[in-house]
Amino acid sequence: MKAQFENLVDEAKSINTQTNNRLEDLENTKTLLNGEAKKIKSQVMSRAYLLANLYFKNQVSDELFHKKRIHLQTGIYKKINEYFDAITYTTIRHIDFDEAMNYINSIELVDLPFNYLKLTDKQKEVAEKNQEKVITLFSVDNREIG
Repeated sequence: MKAQFENLVDEAKSINTQTNNRLEDLENTKTLLNGEAKKIKSQVMSRAYLLANLYFKNQVSDELFHKKRIHLQTGIYKKINEYFDAITYTTIRHIDFDEAMNYINSIELVDLPFNYLKLTDKQKEVAEKNQEKVITLFSVDNREIG
């Protein structure tokens, strides 16, 4: 009788270990749900808009603002993909969704790689075409660029 009980206990422990291993494997491999991915995308877009507003210290054309916002959006995606060791934001683990949303909200301009803090050649072309004098948060001595 005692041996049967010990066998049952061992079997229960084995089942528990297998279940825990499968659950852990599932947590580590299940990526974002479609709705979560849409929320991440929306949050990235909102953050890029806010950062673009901080980036420019003077009024610029919608065209230039849009180009910089998209540029910053790309930088934010780069940061979150690196932080969560993901190929794309849609491959972030499901269990990391809340942390990802918080991380996106914490990203500041200075957290982005240096090339995102400058105007790209295309952005400079747009500024020149629109005869804009551009002053950015990172302009040296707030000199004009363009």
